[in-house]
Amino acid sequence: MGLNIVLTGKNDRIATGILNRLGRDPDHHTDFCPAKRDALQEEMASARPDVIVICLQKGLPGEIEIYDVLRDYTELGMRAIVIAEGIEDRKQFQKKSALEKPVFLTTPFSMRLLYEALAAIENDLGRSRIKQTARKHILVVDDDSSQLIQIREHLKEFFEATLVSSGKNALKYLEKRRPDLILLDYKMPDLDGPAVMRLLRENPAYRDIPVVFLTGVSEKELVMQAILEFRPQGYLLKPTKKSELLAKLVDVLG
Repeated sequence: MGLNIVLTGKNDRIATGILNRLGRDPDHHTDFCPAKRDALQEEMASARPDVIVICLQKGLPGEIEIYDVLRDYTELGMRAIVIAEGIEDRKQFQKKSALEKPVFLTTPFSMRLLYEALAAIENDLGRSRIKQTARKHILVVDDDSSQLIQIREHLKEFFEATLVSSGKNALKYLEKRRPDLILLDYKMPDLDGPAVMRLLRENPAYRDIPVVFLTGVSEKELVMQAILEFRPQGYLLKPTKKSELLAKLVDVLG
């Protein structure tokens, strides 16, 4: 199967060594992201990694809080491996970080230990994906992270859901995988719902994917205009109720 791995952290020495080693491994795809909140948010949304490897700087001055931005993504299934240069740094990270159940490696460590951790994650993800193969796949596009988390909770019992935070990231994701349906936020910065919908309808590869708009009450009249122009499969008002969301999906997907 292979893993999509992103390295980050302010310990350049450790990160460079791991990146050079994993970069030669054809079984995994590895990339590096600077340890900055905005950069990490963008990388998580666009790359959708399976694993984030955090290489901590010794002493952790103001570094731990940066990685709290990853919490939503670990709740969505991404796994975290944290590499610390000492036991005290590890204890400080465990005490202050909001990340859920990261795997810790303390230097000095061998690449064998890192590969064992990656293999365990790969096996776990493989079992999870096998369970999901028969379920319909929903791509959810919304710039509000709390809304994404809520919709994922509504869907997780019956559907496989992929969450992205912008129209741009939705189009990037479609290049990799075709969903059964797209839940598309109407109002987003840069590339909003109607702009994404127009691009979908102009592309023969995507034009027949069912789309349901997500919208606030204040945009209802504008959404109705978009419905007349693009003819999506409907719209849902936010915050979305679980019963209404599932009923709409069942109605569209059968």
